[in-house]
Amino acid sequence: MSIQVSAQQSVQIFGWWDQPRHVVVWDDLKKLTKSWHQLRNEFKFTADQLHKIQPDKKEWIQRGALTLHDLPEMTLFPINPFTDLGADIAEVWSMHWSVDLLACMGVSFLNMRQRGLSAQLMHHFQIPLSGWLKLRLNEKDIQNMTDDEIDFVFQIDRHEIVDIIKSHILCKDIAS
Repeated sequence: MSIQVSAQQSVQIFGWWDQPRHVVVWDDLKKLTKSWHQLRNEFKFTADQLHKIQPDKKEWIQRGALTLHDLPEMTLFPINPFTDLGADIAEVWSMHWSVDLLACMGVSFLNMRQRGLSAQLMHHFQIPLSGWLKLRLNEKDIQNMTDDEIDFVFQIDRHEIVDIIKSHILCKDIAS
């Protein structure tokens, strides 16, 4: 796949002596060894253009030079900070991403638990129950929590949370 480039982008990528070039392909960008951030900010490529030139997230990951800071711009792929980049829960917490953004990245409650999420950290994330439901919190997850943990995180009884989860699932089934 190729994308069209401006004259300025062509000079930045290929230099003055290899002109005129009107398109760039993935191999051209790989040779640059520039990060996603640099391609976006220095070369002025859009996220859509970069996705078009290389829609396989594995290629971007293998190429390296990705940071957690890049992921909000990469929801077209999406790249999950836990399963794709091996981030730990503290790194993701420090990003202060919204629930909607986490969901767009394909993050699930299970991913977070596997990377160290505890009731204390759930409290620090300050995500409401509706947000945890977006991240696919389920009845089994609630059953694995103690009453004290449930009270600390949600401030409501276990049976109420289970009823909310069942209602949420029912509503999703009806909508689809």
